[in-house]
Amino acid sequence: MDIHVLQCSKDLKTVRVVFHYAVPAGNNQAGISWQNAIVMDRCGADNINSVLVDIDTDELADMKTGALIESAETIRFSSIDLTNAERLQEIKDKYNECKNKFFEDKQIELAFMGYKTNGN
Repeated sequence: MDIHVLQCSKDLKTVRVVFHYAVPAGNNQAGISWQNAIVMDRCGADNINSVLVDIDTDELADMKTGALIESAETIRFSSIDLTNAERLQEIKDKYNECKNKFFEDKQIELAFMGYKTNGN
């Protein structure tokens, strides 16, 4: 899990996080790798940046190749009376939930990204 916590609200109800997900191997319906489809979707590597000001250079390089993708989320905790361990568990649970939903959506959105025809 690659989780970056940005900020917790003063009332301890929410937390802002950045999740990084490894892009799975394989190709879409057009024969384009998922990594290349991600880069194409972002209009090229030069347009891929992180919301993190202190992102590791290796992570940013992986994002620019499409090997890693970033998702910024605000998580609402189930209670303000949670222990820190319970808060961390809810963040981890949300990571898995968001990762699964994110890739389900991207597999639909990018299914034919890069498809070309010769006009026939």
